[in-house]
Amino acid sequence: MFGKSFNSVAINGKTVNVKGNNISVINNKIYVDGKVIETGNLSGDVHIIVDGSINKLETDSSATIKGDVLGDVKGGTSITCQNIKGSVKAGTSVSCGNVGGDVKAGTSISMKR
Repeated sequence: MFGKSFNSVAINGKTVNVKGNNISVINNKIYVDGKVIETGNLSGDVHIIVDGSINKLETDSSATIKGDVLGDVKGGTSITCQNIKGSVKAGTSVSCGNVGGDVKAGTSISMKR
């Protein structure tokens, strides 16, 4: 794909600069390329904003990606992003550009064709 890139990840207003392409936020912990990144307590209504393109994102909350995703995106609630080369799955809604794979959402889907 491409080399490791720097992205900023904002979670509940706290911004963390990370170097990596695969981001997961599961059980209140942030993982970048499989390694835990310490960010403090992630509680309440967690919303993730990724500023930059990434390979994949997996979270049990909602996420906004200000860039393209070269792989898959899985979200616990809503996903908002630009283009996805893989598939996207969200618990409630998906709002995105072009998607190369499947799109699944619990309530609504909005995307380019």
